[in-house]
Amino acid sequence: MEGKPNFPGINNEDSRGADSASAKAEEKSATPHSNNADQLKRELPGHEKTSPWKGIIRSLRFFNDFSTGQFDELFLQSKLMKYEKKEYIVREAEPGAAFYIMLKGSATIYKMDVFKSKKNIGKLVAGDCFGEISFLLNKKRTASILPTEECIVFQISGEDIQKLSNETQVKIFHAFSAMLARRLDEVSSRNI
Repeated sequence: MEGKPNFPGINNEDSRGADSASAKAEEKSATPHSNNADQLKRELPGHEKTSPWKGIIRSLRFFNDFSTGQFDELFLQSKLMKYEKKEYIVREAEPGAAFYIMLKGSATIYKMDVFKSKKNIGKLVAGDCFGEISFLLNKKRTASILPTEECIVFQISGEDIQKLSNETQVKIFHAFSAMLARRLDEVSSRNI
């Protein structure tokens, strides 16, 4: 039987293995919102995960090349999370166990400067993907994300991806590659 692809940011143990419970517990404790009560408070109930969010998520550029089956598989494994104004989605220097796509609302991107003051370095709006660099490189977050209003985000963790078929995992990393190539192209175009 063919094994799962070995991707960065993902615990590649078989999710049905004997160690999966301890690996899952360890991964949950490494997330920025490791308190289970906080996580459950933020997660939207399953019935709210259908309409209209599924159609909105499906229409995002990131998912253009996903088959209906691949998208549905990913959608069922991931989470929709709600964050209130001024409730951090991620914090700088914390582990990056998931990446996110902003569905509703907006947020400010902050980075601590050398004087330990928050420096505003950008803004996120609906459709923006964030957290993927820390997630892919298995590094700590390089910035904090703080909502300026109520936000709904699509959260995909390494644990979520581990449960997907090989084909869907590969599709996700192809989408990451395309997104990062577009960003690099935009930056290099601006610097000419």
